[in-house]
Amino acid sequence: MNQLRRERIGKYIQEKGAVTVKEVSALFPDVSLMTIHRDLEKLEEEIDRLLGEIHNSLYQKALENRERRTYTAASMEEILSIAGDPEKTGFIRTMWCEDPACEARMKEEAGLTSRCMPLEQEHLYDVCPICGKPAKSMIIWGKAY
Repeated sequence: MNQLRRERIGKYIQEKGAVTVKEVSALFPDVSLMTIHRDLEKLEEEIDRLLGEIHNSLYQKALENRERRTYTAASMEEILSIAGDPEKTGFIRTMWCEDPACEARMKEEAGLTSRCMPLEQEHLYDVCPICGKPAKSMIIWGKAY
């Protein structure tokens, strides 16, 4: 696709939002409809490719950010230390006995509420850091702002 023609088509699309082959062909009377159609297809492919790259880049950055800001704690002391540190915003993952009383205690003492129980469970350790009973699941905790 001719670079100048591609730039003009791109600007025209930005102005109009959506265009037809016939509308674009009016901008280039010396270019065949087949060429305009092919140019638009190539432009669409390029836009799809760029959007895919942008999506993948943003997703990767978000994933890295989430991983960097997710901490693991094995005891209530560790949970309180992480939750109380203004430099450590994000999530805390622990094991949990699944007792609602422990969830209530976590909210009361650490200001954290459950965010999710991942489908892909990891066995971090054997006991619930809140009560010391045998742990059943890994859970992610976070603060509500």
